[in-house]
Amino acid sequence: MLKAFFDFDGFDQTGDMMWQYYRCVLSRPMGRFYAGDIIQAVSVSFEDGIMQFFDDNNNVIESFNLTLSIVSLAQSLHDINNSERVEKLKEEINFLKGLK
Repeated sequence: MLKAFFDFDGFDQTGDMMWQYYRCVLSRPMGRFYAGDIIQAVSVSFEDGIMQFFDDNNNVIESFNLTLSIVSLAQSLHDINNSERVEKLKEEINFLKGLK
């Protein structure tokens, strides 16, 4: 899940639901940072719902609140199927318009 946000060189579990990731390269913009920026350490507490960025001196330089989102796979597939169906209908309509 975190790979969608950053890659890292190493990690430690620092608590039951807390992880520290080292030399992280952001995969996407986050806060005031850009994709490709290197963050020396990222701490993620899944219990408290907090992610913090740290500099070389172990100072917190950014903090984020984490939110859990539960998405039904069946609903996601249904939405994808509906969007594909809509696109096919648009193609058919455009084809029929061309016959006039």
